Amino acid sequence: MVRAYLLNRKELENIKFDPAILSEGRREKIEKIKHEDDKELGTCVELLLIHALKDLDPEISLPLQITEEEGGNLLLDSKVNGYEKLYFNMSHSKDYALCAVCDKPIGVDIECIKTKDVSHMDKILHETENKILGFITNSEEQKHYFYECWVTKESYLKNLGCGLTIRPRDFYVEEDVLETNDANLKKRYVHVYKANEIENADWHFDASYRMAICTQKKDADTKVVLLSSEDFSDL
Repeated sequence: MVRAYLLNRKELENIKFDPAILSEGRREKIEKIKHEDDKELGTCVELLLIHALKDLDPEISLPLQITEEEGGNLLLDSKVNGYEKLYFNMSHSKDYALCAVCDKPIGVDIECIKTKDVSHMDKILHETENKILGFITNSEEQKHYFYECWVTKESYLKNLGCGLTIRPRDFYVEEDVLETNDANLKKRYVHVYKANEIENADWHFDASYRMAICTQKKDADTKVVLLSSEDFSDL
């Protein structure tokens, strides 16, 4: 089971909620953030988590109690609608926040194109990806390809809970399956989403953003939805 939700931070001004519903850790993080846009994104990711959990169990109690496992994977302390464990992962970039929940460890990443320095692509990409990059002559298409590679790598590392302790150039994704020559790296299913794969996505997602979700294996019970402020009327 995978449930993933996106929200534009500009929708936040139309969402009525009591800040007390946010977890203590989230409130502390938001207080330390200096830029208002980042505060909004920090709030949005947990509102998305709350929405995802209420979708599974409308009676879930707030604020959420969250545990971080050894390795960095985040999960809820309490059972939700029969699930022994529910893992979740968050990401945000520019205007969009993303949160996904799953009954197994999960990693997600969203990036707005042009937010990362792409001058050293060869140091980030696997040799197989660098060969593919060599066949792309258009600079904009090169950048798009780089971001697709980046979100797959970031979501994979977040799935493992190891951050950048593993070099991004040590693995690559081919036909949604992570490939590596390193026996210490685990194979995972990683998918880069386009707008037509996301419910309610009447936006130019694939033109300006790249987004990936990494799970242990392909899950037929996967839902990815773009939300609006109207979806938070029950907070």
